[in-house]
Amino acid sequence: MRKAIYPLIAAGAALMLYRAVYGLGAVTALSDYQPWGLVKAVNIFFGASLPAGSFVLAASVYVFGARSFRPLVRPALLMGFIGHTFVLIALFYDVGRPLYVWRIMTNPHASSALLWTAWSETAYTAVMVVELLPDALRRADLVRMVEKVKVPLVILAAVLAVVYQYSLGTLFLAAPLELAPAWSGRWLPALFILSAVAGGLGMVVIERTISGRQGRRKTDPAVIRRTAALMGVFLALYMLVRVADLVTRGALSGGSPLRDAWLITEICAGVLAPIVLLLIKRVRETAWGLVAASSLTLFGVLINRLGVTIVGWELPKGASYFPSPLEFMASVVFLLAAASLYWYASGLLLANPSPVPEVQAADLA
Repeated sequence: MRKAIYPLIAAGAALMLYRAVYGLGAVTALSDYQPWGLVKAVNIFFGASLPAGSFVLAASVYVFGARSFRPLVRPALLMGFIGHTFVLIALFYDVGRPLYVWRIMTNPHASSALLWTAWSETAYTAVMVVELLPDALRRADLVRMVEKVKVPLVILAAVLAVVYQYSLGTLFLAAPLELAPAWSGRWLPALFILSAVAGGLGMVVIERTISGRQGRRKTDPAVIRRTAALMGVFLALYMLVRVADLVTRGALSGGSPLRDAWLITEICAGVLAPIVLLLIKRVRETAWGLVAASSLTLFGVLINRLGVTIVGWELPKGASYFPSPLEFMASVVFLLAAASLYWYASGLLLANPSPVPEVQAADLA
């Protein structure tokens, strides 16, 4: 696996260096009319949604005492840590002046949605470090302090993870006239949250299934089925809110043949199809049936984020946007590098995972 990671990391480093030397205009087709682009849509808005399932599972175990999800916590949090790391890398690649990003912490603006994004990233990283500490440190004298800090951090990070997705949706409420009605509306932040959690849980189902088939530490199939069932609940909630919002606003049409097809694909293939698959007993009781439903869920989240950021973004007459070759290359390299690094790291860190401690009511006081 290391042989696969190194070329991807080298390609990503070369892209970052080229971007630093020649500027944003040399690596993207962005303009004043299209500020988002493919890298933001795929590697930031879509990529940031995948780790959302991590905190749902962590909060279920540490806060609500759902012991059945305990085997999924460490791999899910590792997935979230690596996923958010590459979200930050993509952000540095695709932001106009990356060397000044740190100023969001030293000169905060409480009304800015980006401030909540930065805080959630900080809290998320803190939880990852605490959870993924080496076993040697867990046997040291600091172990009690670590365990006491973990639960409050999980609670804080779970709250901020919700705020994070909400803030991403809120960004687009600031420019309601720039979005086609099918991807706008006041329910957009809530839809970001519901779809992100469903997609994150789907990612956990896919990873645990493939890991077990590849000889990694296996997870009880019943636990994976329960995770998929939880994904189905969030999908159903998303479907209910999405359709109700479109109907009440009279936004069932995207405004063009491409947008109509995009909207139908999102709802039918990315939401309705996985729900139907999960309702079929023969499908939900097979590993690859759950993988198929989870893959369609991820596809739906990706289509939605592309719809919000690119397809549904209104451009003035005469303006156009199509991703540059380097945008395609950057998106693919970042995603593959993140997946390869997770596969390698999970083989090292999760081979003999430390047991997740029981959470007592006193720990929450």
